[in-house]
Amino acid sequence: MRRASALLLVSALAATCGVTLPENGDPEWASPGLVGGGGWPFAGDPLPPSDGQGARYLPDSSVVRLADGRVRLVPTGGEDAITVSGSDPRVAEAVRGDQTWLARGTVPGRLVPWLKPCPPTGKNRPARPDDVLQTTRNEISTTAASPRAAGSAQVGAARPAGVGGVSDQAVAEKGCVPVAPRPKVPEVPAAGSPARPPAAGKPAKPTIGPTPTPTPTPSEDPKDENGEHDRLTVASAADKATGYRDMAARALQDLRLLTRPNGASLASWYGAWRYSWPRDSAFAAAAFTVTGHPAEARRILRFLARVQTTKGMWAARYNPDGSAVADGRHAQLDSLGWVLWAAWFFHTENPEAAEDLPELWTMVRRAADELTASLRSDGLPPPSSDYWERPASSEQDPRHATLGVVGPVLAGLRAASVLARDLGHADRAELYRGAAHRVEGGITARFAPLGYPRSPIRGGRMDTSVTFLSPPFGPADQGVTDAVRSAAGKLALPNGGVLPGERWSGNAKVAWTPEMALFTLSAAAAGRPEEAMARLDWLSAHRTTLGALPEKVDEYGRPAAVAPLGWTSSLVVLSLSALEKPLPVPDEG
Repeated sequence: MRRASALLLVSALAATCGVTLPENGDPEWASPGLVGGGGWPFAGDPLPPSDGQGARYLPDSSVVRLADGRVRLVPTGGEDAITVSGSDPRVAEAVRGDQTWLARGTVPGRLVPWLKPCPPTGKNRPARPDDVLQTTRNEISTTAASPRAAGSAQVGAARPAGVGGVSDQAVAEKGCVPVAPRPKVPEVPAAGSPARPPAAGKPAKPTIGPTPTPTPTPSEDPKDENGEHDRLTVASAADKATGYRDMAARALQDLRLLTRPNGASLASWYGAWRYSWPRDSAFAAAAFTVTGHPAEARRILRFLARVQTTKGMWAARYNPDGSAVADGRHAQLDSLGWVLWAAWFFHTENPEAAEDLPELWTMVRRAADELTASLRSDGLPPPSSDYWERPASSEQDPRHATLGVVGPVLAGLRAASVLARDLGHADRAELYRGAAHRVEGGITARFAPLGYPRSPIRGGRMDTSVTFLSPPFGPADQGVTDAVRSAAGKLALPNGGVLPGERWSGNAKVAWTPEMALFTLSAAAAGRPEEAMARLDWLSAHRTTLGALPEKVDEYGRPAAVAPLGWTSSLVVLSLSALEKPLPVPDEG
């Protein structure tokens, strides 16, 4: 009787608190990453945490070598992972398939941390590993050589003047400012926070802790005993470049494993994440596009065109088979804006590949017509759920759309106008251009005077959605830049990450990686490379032991939700790409 009563009590508490009872101390979502193989259709299977210790991906693949030397992979045509000996011929076949796919496009990252070696000696000598990297700060160029060429560059090789840094002339005229390495991001909160995990009654510590950054970690204060700052050297920048490139490669491989053969791009592999959101899918398509993987981008966009209603709408989310999830969630207007932006991005970056997607324009026209018709007298769309996935009625101002809706709608209408113009639909281009200007006017009147809060009311709280108004989603604006920086400061956490918004109703100690990555992309696309790199370093430091990017990071620096998360992976790829070469920005003129 006592045992039965105890079990009933535990079950009742679990049901009341929404807790998933852990098995062997690990949450059911816990995994250091997905196992895959090189064959078609691409399929991913999570690696159990018990097998994660000492496990590593084989280079540029989703094939995992376990600590005991055996190898885990998903065989061609399969859905479930199998474990084989390292000498099994299927291992080489799977690795070769993964590497071949990756090599069809580009992997960003290698050019990101390179700045101009300084001081100039007046001699044409190759850069040495102990050379100090310098910059004139505000003149860092985001123009770089092709990633393919950069991939073969070695430490000690000469770098062309102006590539990845400032020109010789600018250095000579203005002098050099040393680049100091950023402080190490602590894996546990600073003094005043708990020094150890919570006691009994809390979830056990997951076995999928973060991996260290791929570069030498400097001290908390990067000054030497003489009070001088340490210097970022060519050698340490090369290490950092390798780490960035590997993070991007892992993100791309994870995105591929999360994209089903029918084009449904899943948020992640488990439970409530195993669905396809149009919002997340749009960013996955953009990440595949910018790295030269048009087949995957086209498959995602074709899926979105297929599930779109004749009125131009999408459901909040879809099952992997493409059926809409009937859970009472209303359609989310921000998804229309994001898909429009992704469709324009795909056409702009690869018009030849877009020609093989005739349904693209029909999808864009339907969605843009719906958004244009939805605008109210103040120029703004009606209230709707956004990336926070909560009812509009729960917002500070339920009468008006949040910036999380308004920002994507503006980006989408701008993108639709440019795409319509480029495809020869002058009447639609003018219609969408006018709609975009109406939204701009509404933002200027309601959000700008208040500092771009989430809800357009005095005292409105800041959130990450202010980044939706900045590059690469719209032209640079100083007021928006100031608001982005203000929001980032207000949402910062002791563990180095950020919350989604002020007075967050969820766990106020847990950082969200998509939000951190949105601030990263905003900084990278707006020409603030040092800020972007600092945020990339934090994201890199808080990956799982296999290098996957989790959705959340707890106060102790541990993954606090499923990994990998597709949206974060896409944003990291886009951020690294933006630091190597400016991303296009939809500006209808």
